[in-house]
Amino acid sequence: MKLLAYKNPFELQSLSFWNELKKYPHLCVSQTLVEGLKAYYGRESFSLLCTIDLFLKQFYSEWHGDNELKLFQSIHLSNAIKKIKNKKLQSSFKHNQYDILKSIRFIIECGIRPEDIQNKNYLSEEQICLIEIYEELYEIDCFKSLFYQSEREFDGLLTCAKEIMIKEMERNLDLQPKLSASIDDRIQEIKTAINSTKKMNKTDEDDSLKHVINLLENLGSEQGDFTFDKVVIHGVHQFTPLIYKFINRLNELGVEVIFLFNYCEEFSSIYNTWDKVYRWTKRDIEHHGTLFNIIPRQLGENMGSIFEGRVKEIQKTDEFLYRFDNLTSFTDYVSPIYEDAKEKAKQSSLIKKIDVIKNMSEQFYAVDGSEINSLLKVYFPEHFGDRHFLSYPIGQFILGIYNMWDSKNKQIKIDERNLKECLSLNIWKFRDGLTPLQIFYDMSLYFKGAHTFTEYMTRLDKIKKTVSSSTRDRTKRLSFFSYTKDDVESFIKVIEYINNFATQLFKNGQDDLRSHYKELIEYIETNMNSAEISKKEQSFIEEIKNRLETIEIEDIVADIEDIRNTLHFYLTASENKDQEAEWIVRDFEQIDGGVLLAKAKDEKRRGNRNASYHFAGLSDENLLSKTKKSLPFPITIDMIDGMNEISTLVALCKKEYIHFLRFSLFYGTYFLSALNPISLSYIEEMEGKKAEPYSIFKILNLPEQDWQQVDTFDNTEPMLPYNDRSTIPLDHNLDDSMKRSANACYLRFLFNHCLDPYPFFNDEFNLFYVSQLLATYTIIDKNRVENIPMLDTLTRFKNLFPFMSSLDIKQIEKMVLRDYKSPLEPKYVDTKLEFKYYSWKTESGDNLFRNITFVPRENTNPYKNFTKNLDRFINDDNLSFLPDGHNWKMCDVCNQKYVCGYGLKVKESI
Repeated sequence: MKLLAYKNPFELQSLSFWNELKKYPHLCVSQTLVEGLKAYYGRESFSLLCTIDLFLKQFYSEWHGDNELKLFQSIHLSNAIKKIKNKKLQSSFKHNQYDILKSIRFIIECGIRPEDIQNKNYLSEEQICLIEIYEELYEIDCFKSLFYQSEREFDGLLTCAKEIMIKEMERNLDLQPKLSASIDDRIQEIKTAINSTKKMNKTDEDDSLKHVINLLENLGSEQGDFTFDKVVIHGVHQFTPLIYKFINRLNELGVEVIFLFNYCEEFSSIYNTWDKVYRWTKRDIEHHGTLFNIIPRQLGENMGSIFEGRVKEIQKTDEFLYRFDNLTSFTDYVSPIYEDAKEKAKQSSLIKKIDVIKNMSEQFYAVDGSEINSLLKVYFPEHFGDRHFLSYPIGQFILGIYNMWDSKNKQIKIDERNLKECLSLNIWKFRDGLTPLQIFYDMSLYFKGAHTFTEYMTRLDKIKKTVSSSTRDRTKRLSFFSYTKDDVESFIKVIEYINNFATQLFKNGQDDLRSHYKELIEYIETNMNSAEISKKEQSFIEEIKNRLETIEIEDIVADIEDIRNTLHFYLTASENKDQEAEWIVRDFEQIDGGVLLAKAKDEKRRGNRNASYHFAGLSDENLLSKTKKSLPFPITIDMIDGMNEISTLVALCKKEYIHFLRFSLFYGTYFLSALNPISLSYIEEMEGKKAEPYSIFKILNLPEQDWQQVDTFDNTEPMLPYNDRSTIPLDHNLDDSMKRSANACYLRFLFNHCLDPYPFFNDEFNLFYVSQLLATYTIIDKNRVENIPMLDTLTRFKNLFPFMSSLDIKQIEKMVLRDYKSPLEPKYVDTKLEFKYYSWKTESGDNLFRNITFVPRENTNPYKNFTKNLDRFINDDNLSFLPDGHNWKMCDVCNQKYVCGYGLKVKESI
C-alpha cells in the first residue's frame, strides 16, 4: 500500500511514477474526476478508468445495488417491525423503514456482528431497538450474503473490469444490448458501431474507443497493456465500509493499492485532514512535484494565507458574494443557464447530457447539491437520467391503486391525492381533448365525504341525472354540473376501470410476490392501450417482465401492505444511477474533476467565452457544521465510533468532512484557471433558518450582492398576441351573461364564453357559496311560481348536494328567510351566481357593479360602441383587455382570477 501525493494536478504525466501507473486500473472518487482526467490527459493515457463506486457495484454484485436482495430484506424487516411492542416506536420505524434498512445494511457492511455490540448503555431507545432487530435478522440468508458471499479471486477483478469497459463503450456509442446478449456478442456489436461511418464523426472519441477495445481483447494476456498487479485510487477522503472491505480484499489477493491525491505542504492547515483520514494505513505520504508552474488564483491564495496565519499577504480581489433568498430563487438563477446550454447543444447536434453540462456558461458546484438537484429534477426531469418506473404516469397509476386498497375491508378506499395520480395516466378517450383529471377537478367538491367506490358511483349517478335534465340553465354555473351526460358516463367508466383493476389485482389478499407482480404486468399489457403509453414506459414494462422470468422469489409470500412497500425496490428496471458528472449542480466532491475539465477546455478553446465557475451554498451553517450526508436513522456518529476498526474510520471521515469541504473550496479557488471567472454565493434561508455567509469571506471583506429575480409580469404586456393578416369576426348576438362578463373584463369574456361554454366557479370556497345561493333562489322561486312548499325543495337539495353538512343546510334555510321578501329579479339572481355579488360599495360610496349590471340592448348606440370595443380587443393588439372604468377589486370576485393573474399582480404591488 502506498500514499502518493502530487502538488500540481496538471503535471501528473511529468512525475517519475506516472508511466508505470498508467497501465493499472484507476478508480476515482467521482464521475467528474473521471471526466476531468479523460479530458485533460486523454482516455488513451489510462487502462480502466471509472468511479470506485461503479467498480464496487460489479465486485459486490450480490450485495451492492441488487434490488431483489433489498426486496427480500425489506419484507423480513417489515415483519420484524410489526413485532415491536412499543406502538410509538413501531410507527416511527414503519414510517422510516427505508432508512432502517439502510442502517442495517450499513452495520453489515462495517462487518459488525451482533456479538460485537456489547455496551448498549450509551444507545438511545431507537438505536437499541435497531440492534435488537439486527440481531433477529442477522441469521437470515439475505442479510448474511455480504459476510459469506463467494469472495472474488483475481479473475473476478478482470471480469468486473471487462464489464465496466464494455458498458463505457456502449454508453458512448448509445448502444442498447439485449439482456440475453453474451460478452462476445456485445464486443462485436461495439466493433461494428466503431467501424460504421455513422459513428465515426469524432476522431478523438474514435481513438479512445479503439484504445479500450484493444485493452479488452488483450485483457489478462501477457502482451496486454492492462494489469491488475496494482490499483490506483484517486481522491478518496470519505471512506465507506465497502471501500475499506475492497481494499482489504485487494491486499489478500496480492494487489498493491496506491492512493493518489493532491497535497500542498505549503498549506498544511488545509491539507492536514488528509493525514488524519489516512492514518489507519500506517503509511507515510510520499510527496511529489512542485507548484513552480502554477499561477494561483488570488482568492485561493488569500484563503490559504488566512488559514496559515499569513494575513499580511492578503491582496484585494474583485470577487463578491451573491445572496439568494431561498432555494427556489437559486434554482431560478440556474435554470435559464441550463436551458440556454441545452438549446445550443441541440443546434450543435450534441445529444449527450454530459455535453450539455460541459457547455453551460456557468458551472455550478455546491456544498450539497442534492436538494438543489431534487428541485431542478422537477424542472428538467428528462435530464436526470432514467426515472424510476413509479415516477412515470403509469407508475403513478399503479402506486395510486396500491395506496387506495383497503386490505382489511377488501375494497378500494378512494382518496383525492391518489385518485388524481391514477387519473393522470389519461389512457381514456374523451371529447375535444378533455381529460378525466380535468373533470375530477371540477367535480371534486361533489365527492367530499365519499370514500368508497359505491359512494362515488351514487354521487356520479346524481350528477348524471342532473345534467340530463332539460331545465338546467342555472345548474350549469356549478362546475360539477357543467358537463354533458356523455362526459359523465365516460368518467363513470374510468372510476369503474380503477375499481375493477384493484379488485382483480388484490383478489387473493396475501400473495406470492412473483405471481403478484407478474399478474400486475400482464394486466397492464392486456388492459392498457400501448399507443397512450410512452416508449420509455413500454420498455420498462418489457424489462420488468423479462426480469420476472429469471428471478426466483416464489417462496416469498407477503400481505398487501408489504407488497405495496416493496414496489419501490421491485418495479425498478436495471439500476442506472444518475451520472454525477451530469448533475446540473455538482457537489464539492467533484471540484477536483471540474478544475481539470476547465483546464482542458481552456487549452482547446477556439475563441469561445470561458465558462465561469460558481461555488454555491457558502454559508457558515454548511461549511462549519455539516457532516457528510447524514447517516441513516437512527445511526449517529457517536453510536458507530469505536464499534470496530471500519466504523471508527467512517466516523473519523464524517467528522473531518467540514475540513474536506474547506479543502475543496480552496482547491477550486486556487487551481482554477485564471481564464475562468469565479462566482460565489450562499442561500440565506434553508429549512426555515437564516444562514450567515462563510466567515472567511467576512475576513476577506468580500461585498455581498442580492440576486434580484426578474419579475416575469414586468415584461408582459396586458394584451393578446395578434396577427394583422387575419381577423376573427365577432358574433354580435350576445346574451346578457356575455355582456356582463365583457363589461367586467374582455379577458373574462374570452375565458368564460369562448374557451368555456358558460361561467362557473370551481374552487371549493366559492363553489360552496354559489351552490347555497342557487339552492336559496330555487327554493324561493319554486314556492312563488309553482306554490311548492319550501321544505320540499330544501329536502330535494339535501339529496342533490350530498357534500353539504347539516350546518350547511341550516345556512341555506337562513338565506331563504333573509331573501324571501326580496324581488329576486332574473338579472339580480344571474349576476350573483356569476359574481357572488350584485353590488359592492367603494369607500366613496360608488357601486363597482353598476357598469357590469348595465347590459346595452341591440341596435342602440351603447351596444354598437360596446361590440366595437370588444371586436377591437379580439382583433387588435393595441387595445387593453381592461374596459374603461375597471377597478382591480373586480378581479377578487372573478372566477378566472387564477388563470389570468392580473389581479394578483396588482394586489401584490399595492
